[in-house]
Amino acid sequence: MLYLDCQDASSALGSLAAAFRIHADSLVRAVSERDIETGLSGEREEEVVTTFLSSIGVDIESVRFDGSYYFHGTRTVDPESFFRDGILPLGQMVDRLWSTLYDLVRNEVTEPEWRNFRAELERGAGGDGGWLYRFKTTDAFHHGPYAMLVRETHLHPGAVGNHDYLAVPEIVQDIASAFGGNLRETFSAASKRCIVKFRSQEVGKPALIAASWYLYSAIRGDPAGRAGVWIIDCKGAVPPRDVVAVEALL
Repeated sequence: MLYLDCQDASSALGSLAAAFRIHADSLVRAVSERDIETGLSGEREEEVVTTFLSSIGVDIESVRFDGSYYFHGTRTVDPESFFRDGILPLGQMVDRLWSTLYDLVRNEVTEPEWRNFRAELERGAGGDGGWLYRFKTTDAFHHGPYAMLVRETHLHPGAVGNHDYLAVPEIVQDIASAFGGNLRETFSAASKRCIVKFRSQEVGKPALIAASWYLYSAIRGDPAGRAGVWIIDCKGAVPPRDVVAVEALL
């Protein structure tokens, strides 16, 4: 089976070349010889890639993959949990998260105090952090889990205007902001940055366009740009059987 794989430039090249039915060296040479436009957006990105592929004999409409690998970035105290439980949406893991955070502050507050803090937060307290927490937990649109097509996107989030999910999950940031003190720093010290690679059958033209832009930038020695960003909403748990790797970063 052929999966689109943007783990790195080499895997992207191999999977795209296979789908394009062109030798990898020929694809590298074609990209190196052409200076196509960058910094584009919307339909224009698709048009540029379509024109380039057509120039090397590839009809984008005929390109097929059996699926794609995606990369979920987060920070967790238990990286191995992804192999046991898969990747859970916010609604299914928020209780577990509250328990994890309490373990980090149990010397500062009692269990009843922690439960009261959560209850007050969910009723309307907590300032901006509380508002953001409620905004995300009460709307399934924000539950995800979300993942990136290109692994590198997680390593340089500022370059493409994304939140740094490896630094701190947004929901932890919200709770820590409402709680005050050093909760965020304590969580960071107790947790590890993780990129979870998983397989999915979701792979459409937008993913192909983004992968092509990523490969173009990589071959030419440029940093991955906004055109190479593609994010999916899994809209429910990713089962453990689809998790292929959990990379704990230093």
